[in-house]
Amino acid sequence: MSTPKSTIVPAALYILVARRIRQHRIHLGLTQTAAADGARLPLRTYRRFEATGRGNVETLYAVAMALERGRGIENVFPVWQEKPQAAPVSAEAIAREKKIRMILEREKLARESAESVRAHLL
Repeated sequence: MSTPKSTIVPAALYILVARRIRQHRIHLGLTQTAAADGARLPLRTYRRFEATGRGNVETLYAVAMALERGRGIENVFPVWQEKPQAAPVSAEAIAREKKIRMILEREKLARESAESVRAHLL
């Protein structure tokens, strides 16, 4: 399976996320101190995360929860579901299907022949 290519390099993505976090915090009317407290992070860690976007998954999750954005975060990577595979078909089933097709084809030919004879007789 190939990995989709992003047009955003990681460093730019970190900054983009950091800006959005800052904008959202400001929109909520929170100070960095209040957001850090809500995330249960040291203020220095929160400030660095908001400035650079760099941190770990725990920091991202804590900040998302503190800024009321944690709901549905587990769906970033939804449960993987394989495509359902067709049940294996036995040799007997294949033979039966072939026989049925042959019978249907014969019936179709018989009907067409009967219609052709009728058409010539009329």
